[in-house]
Amino acid sequence: MCCALAATPSQGKVFKVASLSPASNHFAYRGDYTTFAAWNFIHKARHNVVALNGCFMFPVPTQSCRKCGYVKETLPHVLNRCNIHMTAATRRHNAVVNRLEKVLPQNSHTRILTNQTVPGCDSNLRPDITVIDDKNRIATIIDVAIPFESQLLSLRRHPSTQEGETFNDAFIVGSLGSFDPANEACIRRLRITPRYAALMKKLMVSDVIKWSRDIYVEHVTGIRQYAD
Repeated sequence: MCCALAATPSQGKVFKVASLSPASNHFAYRGDYTTFAAWNFIHKARHNVVALNGCFMFPVPTQSCRKCGYVKETLPHVLNRCNIHMTAATRRHNAVVNRLEKVLPQNSHTRILTNQTVPGCDSNLRPDITVIDDKNRIATIIDVAIPFESQLLSLRRHPSTQEGETFNDAFIVGSLGSFDPANEACIRRLRITPRYAALMKKLMVSDVIKWSRDIYVEHVTGIRQYAD
């Protein structure tokens, strides 16, 4: 059955990515850390059976986005590209950043910068998280990304580089709650304990699903799902 699902042209794209980490499906049986509304949404979303103009299997008057007029209203467009929902998409991204920030080392020789330029760097880019170990002169730079799980390529890592004592990496969770197994390298690098990492991954997945559900429901109903 799993092989048949993975082979489907629509549902198989998400299934291949969501099956890579147990954290991606932690809520499936008991709904841990996930509301029933979010649980109900994610199963429909991962199977691409959602009420969007570009997703129907039969002819419809228009396939364009009802909010911004984009040529085809698909789930990747609504959750990741429709400008109407950029505020919620930013909050979804920040929810993952905040979960990661909470477990970073807190001591006298470590500085934690969020959304700030890196001291001593000529670039004006502001990474999501920069951990500077002044004692050992090591900087770890992490950027969080929430792409749509249309295919494995969309969850490729940014190339990790090492120049002296600076380490760069990406931390990726798909907008339908797929946890990228390659994030384990970041977790080890940040010295997050295995016990808390197991909980953190589940919470991140549930956070992302909650925000994606809010974006989708607001899109089709016009009713804001979160407090400004």
